[in-house]
Amino acid sequence: MKKIHKILYGVILILCSGISVLGQPMFQVKGRVFEDSNRGAAFATVRVLHLPDSGLIGGTVTDSAGWFHLEIRTEGSYVLRVSLLGWQSAEMPFQLNQEQQHVQLPPIRLHATSHALQAVQVIASRPFIEQQPGKTVIHIDGSPTAAGSDVLDILQKAPGVTVDQDGNITLKGKSGVMVMIDGRPTYLSQEQLTHFLKTIRAESISHIDVISNPSAKYDAAGSAGIIDIHLKKNDQEGYNGVVQAQFQQGRYPASSGSLELHYARHRIQAYLNGGFYRGQSFNDLQLTRNFYASDKSLQATMEQISHMRFPETDYQLRMGADLDINTHQRIGFFIDADQSREHDKSDGPISFYDAAHQLDSIASPVSKNNGKWSNMTYHLHYHWQIDTAGQELGAEFNVSPFTSHASSDDITRYFRSDGTTLRDSSRKDGELSSAISIISGKMDYTLPLNKNLKLDAGIKASHVRSDNQVQYQNWVQDKQIWITDTGLTNHFLYQEDIYAAYMSMAQDFKKGWHVQVGLRGEQTVTRAHQLVHDSLVKRSYVNLFPNLMVKKDFPHDHSLSFAFNRRIDRPSYQDLNPFRYYIDQYTYQVGNPFLQPQLTYATELSYTYKNQYTITLDYSYTSNVITEYIRQDDKTRVGYQTNENLSSFSNVGISWSIPVSIARWWNTQNFLSIFYNDFQGSVDQARLTNHHAAWRFNSVQEFQLPAHIKAELSGFYQSSMPYGPFMLKPRYRIDIGFQKNLFHDKGTLKLFANDIFRTQQGIVDLRYLNTDIHVHNRWNTQKVGVSFVYHFGNQQLKVKTVNRTGIEEEQSRIKKGG
Repeated sequence: MKKIHKILYGVILILCSGISVLGQPMFQVKGRVFEDSNRGAAFATVRVLHLPDSGLIGGTVTDSAGWFHLEIRTEGSYVLRVSLLGWQSAEMPFQLNQEQQHVQLPPIRLHATSHALQAVQVIASRPFIEQQPGKTVIHIDGSPTAAGSDVLDILQKAPGVTVDQDGNITLKGKSGVMVMIDGRPTYLSQEQLTHFLKTIRAESISHIDVISNPSAKYDAAGSAGIIDIHLKKNDQEGYNGVVQAQFQQGRYPASSGSLELHYARHRIQAYLNGGFYRGQSFNDLQLTRNFYASDKSLQATMEQISHMRFPETDYQLRMGADLDINTHQRIGFFIDADQSREHDKSDGPISFYDAAHQLDSIASPVSKNNGKWSNMTYHLHYHWQIDTAGQELGAEFNVSPFTSHASSDDITRYFRSDGTTLRDSSRKDGELSSAISIISGKMDYTLPLNKNLKLDAGIKASHVRSDNQVQYQNWVQDKQIWITDTGLTNHFLYQEDIYAAYMSMAQDFKKGWHVQVGLRGEQTVTRAHQLVHDSLVKRSYVNLFPNLMVKKDFPHDHSLSFAFNRRIDRPSYQDLNPFRYYIDQYTYQVGNPFLQPQLTYATELSYTYKNQYTITLDYSYTSNVITEYIRQDDKTRVGYQTNENLSSFSNVGISWSIPVSIARWWNTQNFLSIFYNDFQGSVDQARLTNHHAAWRFNSVQEFQLPAHIKAELSGFYQSSMPYGPFMLKPRYRIDIGFQKNLFHDKGTLKLFANDIFRTQQGIVDLRYLNTDIHVHNRWNTQKVGVSFVYHFGNQQLKVKTVNRTGIEEEQSRIKKGG
């Protein structure tokens, strides 16, 4: 009866308070790890095991001075196990009880192994890629080759992650990846998300989590998994800051800089961060389309060579503060502001050939696009530690307005094969604007029912409204006037409301068994209205998303786990928007307001040794899979890209994570994924089948050189891979970088060269019905650069006197440009 009363009490708190929770630990444990030389052991792995069953409770990695900070939920007997490549492991038992919530452990000392090399001094480093239970963590700070990169560049090095030439992200061959920033969804369309991720520089990122089996606490979106990008946070006492500057040179130069200021004293923490990026990227496009007659014979060929340049300037500003109301409650806020300007230009000939491949005519388009977008996020969070048993309640509320405006000017001139004018040039101007507002709030509640059983529950609501307008004008040469193109001018309103609730139970059993089961329910209500054509599409649907995880910990750091979940991917706002976005006179993009959401069932069986060596078997089945598709008109030679629902997508795969220590000064991390994709469906009343096996290999080589210099050589290879109706051709890339700490470790200098052999390129084929397209892209991947970071002010870790609330998951699915 007492458990039932506790559950009822928790439910009443949820329904009455309307606040959300972020579970915080009961105990705070701090300590420091040293090497033989009394130097702090940087980036050592610290694991906490529960006694007497040696079940893994959690873990962390020491900072550059050897300090670590752990958060443990329940009292009891534990042992701390510390390991570091090149050093003997060390263990320390300790006790936690109700009277001691903040524990300072005695110093832990590591002793060098007997195989010491005299020519090279070993300096500890955090691995670039680390396997943790249920996720892969990519640490950015310790990677020289990450310097000067944006998020999309870094993700291409992540195990199992593929980024195509348009910025589409797949995980182990599966689309439907949810991208989050500090646990909050981004709510962006694919095009907007690609642009947004390019504005986030490596210097502002702490680490990236790749989560393949999210719990019921996360939004149900993201059928392939979740990529959570964690921005740097400062957890130090007093006044301190970081200044960063970076310059890189590819075909065009680029520079960036940032300043972070932080102040923490007693009950207040406040921070102010600002940064900018100014540079120019490019895309060299070669496109071939074949056109066929009704008897399948080749009728004509179009060959296009386009040189696209994207000068851009980005600014970011973030400010916020946290206030400890008392020893059990905390409230805080932050404001994010992002602004970007672009002045894009593309040109290049489009040549038309007859069936004998004799030149027939040439079109010469020149396109100019000027765009500006801005995004604001206003965030408020609250946390209440109700009692010392671990019962907690918290809340967060977000408001995020987004605006964008773009103007386009497209001129196309037409010539015969001999260079004489074929006909008058055509000119089209466009004005495209978008205003999106997002309001979201959530609450979570955590209730430990006993020492080994925990209940999590919560609710969430989000409201999104997108207002998009487009107007095109055509220039009439003989009348010398502009005339509105009524067939392309449109006004599109989209509204989406999502209401969600979840409950999750986690139980630790004897002999190392752990079980977590959860259920999330979401109701989605949408309203899509084209005002000009007076077309209205309404939808309302409810889905349930179960989640199960069973794990068995064996002695000596072995574990086996099984996971199952059901997830959803809703069409992005941009994909539903029926506007035409012209690339040139012969190519445009258009949305599909009739897209259905896709639903995925996924299972995963994983074996792990020492949280480093893993082998995983996984299978997923997706119905109504959303995929890109290209149609073309054989008469006008115009092609357009849209999205369609296919019947199903199946994926089965196996992956290995294998770190190898070759020498004390040379460590490697390797990841191999082999999978089979099978797309089935019909488009335009014809059967579409695309299935093929594929594989991807990632490798990172880390070297500790004399004079405390760290070097890194990293690369990946991606084989051919089916993606909807497309076939992505192989791609690979190799990067190299060097890192050196200066000024008593307050400064860090990084030199890097990315895609040193200029091998990364995007090649895509599509052959279906009358569509036969070959695309070859080469973009701004080869570059060299230098980055410098300097820390100033007090650099001592802050020992917190209260539990701090993290801001998790939320915000998000916005879409720049609507």
